[in-house]
Amino acid sequence: MSLANLKILVIDDDPFYRRITHQALMSLRVLRVIEASGAEEGLTIARMGRPDVVLCDLGMSPLSGLDFLDRVRADPAVASLPVVMLTSHAEQAAVRGATR
Repeated sequence: MSLANLKILVIDDDPFYRRITHQALMSLRVLRVIEASGAEEGLTIARMGRPDVVLCDLGMSPLSGLDFLDRVRADPAVASLPVVMLTSHAEQAAVRGATR
């Protein structure tokens, strides 16, 4: 599958980071980028839109990226969906503290 055929869902509660991620994907010629402003919206889109992969911010609120991942893994319709967590935290301790 070429990058142009991928459907990527970008979930981030910060519009700036959503836009930057979207632009980066478009520069790679990924033509099907879907955006969601939070975990709930992202889960709805994942169920309906069937993306090939999800790029999800780890530190969102009120539901975090890990909350999103828990809900995806608990839903048989999307449980096998590949999810990549993104974060703007530069410190590894902050990322490790978010894991379960």
